[in-house]
Amino acid sequence: MLTATAAAAGGLQVQTSVTITTERQEENVRLAVYPAAGILKLPANQLNVLFEAEASLQNPVISCSWDFDGDGLPEIVGTDLQITGQYQSPGLYFLELR
Repeated sequence: MLTATAAAAGGLQVQTSVTITTERQEENVRLAVYPAAGILKLPANQLNVLFEAEASLQNPVISCSWDFDGDGLPEIVGTDLQITGQYQSPGLYFLELR
């Protein structure tokens, strides 16, 4: 319940209340990565990583932005929930999916 009270300088007060009812919505999102770690392969000197997103949402997913290196700039934008990222330098990477 949300209650608001307004008071005038002369002491007059007005109060009103509103009851807000919500319902919990179960929304599940799962992200899988294959392989989770690896070694760069020669001669291309790259590691291909498969990313799979699965969403059980009330509203359908209409677009995905895949940021493979976590710099805030997506490398791929589209509707695919399964995509392959390529890494050419050793390091620790943080994927961001929006």
